[in-house]
Amino acid sequence: MKKNFTEEEGNLILEADRTFAATVKALIIPDEHYNQSKTDFKVEFICSKPYATGSEESAVIDIPSGIFTISGTTTISGTLFNRPVFIYSPAGQATGNTLIGKLDLYVIQTGQTITVSGFGSGLGLDYSNDVTIDLDAFSALEGNSELNTSGGFQEIEPTTVDFTLTANSRYPGGTLTIRYDPRYL
Repeated sequence: MKKNFTEEEGNLILEADRTFAATVKALIIPDEHYNQSKTDFKVEFICSKPYATGSEESAVIDIPSGIFTISGTTTISGTLFNRPVFIYSPAGQATGNTLIGKLDLYVIQTGQTITVSGFGSGLGLDYSNDVTIDLDAFSALEGNSELNTSGGFQEIEPTTVDFTLTANSRYPGGTLTIRYDPRYL
């Protein structure tokens, strides 16, 4: 049994759809006899985050071509704030650059905006790259390349969330994916 409890962080599932990231702090087996088929024991865990997470949730919104701003609504579930990931995937050509040089993500409930810029080394967002705005990791990427950000990486409380994603040029179409793991106290 001892070999099944390690000092490496792992998943601790206490109930369905609630997973903690935990490390074993102590394992106590008071009377360890190898010929016993069962015995009492005590295990103490340390959780690296003060909340449990549920299964990933996601929503996909189609973005028509020719517009500057997409407005959307999604529902954040759980019992604790969340920082979702927003992924814009451009449609259109397989190669080349869009004219998009900047994106503003505005969450109406928080009143905060995060601005992302620096696409395509100044040439505009590459058609073949997704833009990932990860509010939990405090980062924004075009493909695998870091982007410039300004503004707030906000915490969003569980509720129906309204937002806008505005480009400095017309969208060539595509999709916006919002994903997150619900958090529970």
